[in-house]
Amino acid sequence: MQSSYVGGFLRHKGLNIRQTMSLPSLPAAPQQPDSGGQAPVKSVIAHVPAEFKALDYWQAIDLFNQFGGREFGYLDRKHFHKLVASLTRRTGEPDVSSKFSDTLFAGIDLDGSGQVEEQEFLSWTFGTFSNFAANVRRRLHGLNTLRALLYLEGKQKRESVKADAQGWLDKPALHDVVNHMVPQAKMSREMTDEIFRFVAGPLQARMRITDFLLWLRPDLREEELEMTEKDRETARALRRRSSRMPVEEKESALFEVPPGESVRVHFEVGDQGKGVNCIKYVKTEMKKRWRDQAYATVDVLKNCEGVKRVVVKVGFGIVLWDRVPMMTRMDTEDPFFRPLPAWEFIGQILEQRMPVVERRRRR
Repeated sequence: MQSSYVGGFLRHKGLNIRQTMSLPSLPAAPQQPDSGGQAPVKSVIAHVPAEFKALDYWQAIDLFNQFGGREFGYLDRKHFHKLVASLTRRTGEPDVSSKFSDTLFAGIDLDGSGQVEEQEFLSWTFGTFSNFAANVRRRLHGLNTLRALLYLEGKQKRESVKADAQGWLDKPALHDVVNHMVPQAKMSREMTDEIFRFVAGPLQARMRITDFLLWLRPDLREEELEMTEKDRETARALRRRSSRMPVEEKESALFEVPPGESVRVHFEVGDQGKGVNCIKYVKTEMKKRWRDQAYATVDVLKNCEGVKRVVVKVGFGIVLWDRVPMMTRMDTEDPFFRPLPAWEFIGQILEQRMPVVERRRRR
């Protein structure tokens, strides 16, 4: 349902968000002749300008649309430079050079297409894992899950791997499987180690190959990994017809988090007025819709009325609602005055930005 509240949120200016999550280094895409080259991604991510980190969700979307996103659906280098220059100028900083903005652009445009789409821009602005996940999935798109399972099974049998270790990957094994199955991706050991740490967890020495494949193909269920493409399409068609809620197939989502983790939406709500009841309703609906994929936490503020602030705790933190500054700039009423409008406001954003439903849990 299109909420009337969203339209009034596209002209907001200025918030400070502190960094709450560090990013992995992102595997750079193969260099394109006309892309201007790939900057060292880790250093680019580490230097997201403070002016961008200070944006809330609606300001970031508004900037993207204002400088070409609405007209073209993406930003090229020229329009991105204008965006960066405009934003820094508002904060009193000197004009940025095209060389500096091109360096930032390269850190967002991981596929070297010369175009930055909305989700790429938002993921970079807010420091989320979306660009990382999309880049890896795009580069490993040709990996056939059934053949990967059979390859690992045959290799481990030839090497007389113990039964309790069969079907599991360590870092060298992941590097071998990826480069054997998708040699054109040209994944270095450093890149596959980064993927391993993200999917398995930073402290794990091994992971099931099915966990890796399910992360790589979030549109599939575990039993579909061993199917031929024809049988898989039949199973997915039956699943779509029998499901009350369609499973949207996304390459990545802005609120992407590592496997086994959930998206946390944090509310600051006053102990007076209707805010507490609104958030109780929102929490219930979130549980019904996303189960353990997303959850809400609440701070109750004394001697305060209404919902003060809503932040999605991914990346640097994404502010969806900040009552005092936003109410002075918006042309619609507070969406948290009743439970149903509050859920429409939060639910619409989550529906658009959450990873696919039925996400598997890390073993």
